[in-house]
Order: sequence, then C-alpha cells, then structure tokens
Amino acid sequence: MRNWLSGALKDHSSLKKGVLTGILRVAKESIFFGLNNLEVAGILEVGPFADKFGFTEPEVARLLDDFELSGKLPEAREWYNGYRFGETVLYNPWSILNFIDDFPAPPAAHWVNTSSNDLVRDLLESGAPRYGKTWRRCWPAAAWSAR
Repeated sequence: MRNWLSGALKDHSSLKKGVLTGILRVAKESIFFGLNNLEVAGILEVGPFADKFGFTEPEVARLLDDFELSGKLPEAREWYNGYRFGETVLYNPWSILNFIDDFPAPPAAHWVNTSSNDLVRDLLESGAPRYGKTWRRCWPAAAWSAR
C-alpha cells in the first residue's frame, strides 16, 4: 500500500493535491511513511473541508434545476439532508444522484443498500465517553437514549 500511495501521490507532475477518504484515522500510520503534508479533516472539526464531504443545499438545488426537478427540493431535503460536518449540513451524494436518476419513482433509502454501519457504530460507541459532548452537538437529543 505504501508503494502505491507514494507512486500515486508523491512527485506526480500531473497532480497538485490528493484526497483520501475513509472512516478511520490513519494519517500518521506507517503506510504513509514518505508522504508529507498530511492533514486529518474529521467530521467533528470545523475546517476548510466541511462542505466537501457531500452536497450542500445550493449544490443540490442546482443539480435538481439542471434536471428540471427544482420543485423536488423539499422532498430531497426531507429524505436526504441531515449529515452535519461541523456546522455544515450536507446531503448524501449517492442518494441525491439516485433520486435524480430514478425519477419519477418515489424517494427511497438508497444508501442502506451500499454497506453496513457496524464499523461506524462500533467507533462511535467506543469513542462516545471521550467525544460525548461533540456527538451530542452533531445529532438531536431525540436520537440519544440513556444506557
């Protein structure tokens, strides 16, 4: 993996920057040895990348307008918005693109068919005591239950 990343990201004349996405923090791990200027942009921090992990509402509105579906924004908002990175509310790109592609079919939960949430749930549960206040800022109180 290290050789592949170095070959793809380092000293590549056609590449100015590279972005790796995922759910595990690995920026300082040994697979990145030899790469420099690595930055972790997590969902809990407000930073320059907060609006880059999904579609913003103006982007969704523009996409819907491009496909003559601008009247469907309230429906898209009800079904697909709700991800919060810092203070930025985002829409799931996979779901929005499928919503547009499947029209005139009714909205559906497209994301549920792509993977399991087990790893995310495990990470949230194991880090909850340390990040409790931050988690509660990200989700409404109704989503939390006492254990």
